[in-house]
Amino acid sequence: MRRLAHVLALAITLAALVARAQSDAAIEVALDPPARLAVGARAEVIVRVRASERAGRPMLITPSSEGSAIEVVRGRLTRGDAEEAGGELRFRVPIVARTAGTAVMRVRVDGFACEAGHCRALVVEASAPIEVLPAP
Repeated sequence: MRRLAHVLALAITLAALVARAQSDAAIEVALDPPARLAVGARAEVIVRVRASERAGRPMLITPSSEGSAIEVVRGRLTRGDAEEAGGELRFRVPIVARTAGTAVMRVRVDGFACEAGHCRALVVEASAPIEVLPAP
């Protein structure tokens, strides 16, 4: 019975920490992919990153694709590659439509959250489907 009480206390503590981390995220990321592409087309996926005041300056954006329909042309971007607009950072990730089908564009953002002189590493991920149509 005592062990069960310890396990429950630990579970409640972990749930509270996860809820706190989700409610005050230092970095939020969203993707704006093109609606549709034709095979051979070139386009850009806009990665929008909103970083709170607690987010540290260094930031690494790593885009990738799942599936053969698109190819990510540039595999790494840094905060210096961003355009600032309306309180958020906008990264332009070039892609090429290779084959007809659906691909999933994934983005990983590595950054830091700092509070009271203590910083911790953050990893935030987002994804979006992209449809590639056959060439006309």
